[in-house]
Amino acid sequence: MTFASIGRGLVLSLLVVGCGGSPDPDGGTGSDGGAASDAAPSTDAAPSTDAAPSTDAAPTRDAAPSTDAAPTGDAGPSGDGYQGTVSLTHAELPTGELTILGGFLTSAPDIRRGALPGCTVVRTVGACLEARCTSLDPSLGGGTLTALVNGTELTSSVGGASGYFASVMGRAFVAGDTLTFSTSGGVVPAFSADVLAPAPLETTLPTTYLPGADLTITWAPTVSADEVEVGLSGAGIGVVCVVAASAGSLTVDASITADLTGSLQLSVKSENIVPTMAGTSRIAVVAADSIGTMLAAE
Repeated sequence: MTFASIGRGLVLSLLVVGCGGSPDPDGGTGSDGGAASDAAPSTDAAPSTDAAPSTDAAPTRDAAPSTDAAPTGDAGPSGDGYQGTVSLTHAELPTGELTILGGFLTSAPDIRRGALPGCTVVRTVGACLEARCTSLDPSLGGGTLTALVNGTELTSSVGGASGYFASVMGRAFVAGDTLTFSTSGGVVPAFSADVLAPAPLETTLPTTYLPGADLTITWAPTVSADEVEVGLSGAGIGVVCVVAASAGSLTVDASITADLTGSLQLSVKSENIVPTMAGTSRIAVVAADSIGTMLAAE
């Protein structure tokens, strides 16, 4: 999905395909401080998301930072109560492979559940959330975001109003690698955290969907990852679904697909998530391995 559409809205990973961090189906890349069509997120943006994003309801992430005592959005310059997500996503597309760095920092009370300014949750069914995003408050500054793989710097982004975004061609990490994220600090204080890269999914993606009918995605349940995120985007609507990787399958309910029309971008990600703190701000640190394709309506 794109950071520019709902990727920024659901924040990289909710904002994941919505929000997050999936690359453009044509294999395009973006530049620092702006989200390109991507997530992936995020699963990145919107961050994929991956990630944009992705864009932060049912698809909760158990490993995400706690949202108890959520902020009202008017926290002071110390970063009190802010929330954020940063992600490094390997994205496998029909046109090639990308590794995407994404991030989004906001004063919204719960970005991991899609509660972002400008986004309206249409419905939640099972593990899936459907949302429409029109506009977003800008991402907050956190200084330069840098990603390292096994101690070697991979890429960095100075960020901007649309969040953090940078990409490199090809696969930059494999399952079990240590991915390190750090920021130099700004409105949101500096932080550094590690997360292990997940294994890629063993799955065959569909190429079509029937509006108004269940859409089921399956994968080998033995994958070494915490979660699997499925994202759909198109025509201003984003859908994000999250389940434990051991589930082996996920179904997007017919009531959600009934709202979808035309061609959609599908992304499916294996993810590991580590919660960390930047001062008193809660940050979800995400490593993802994503595959994506376009779905045609039957």
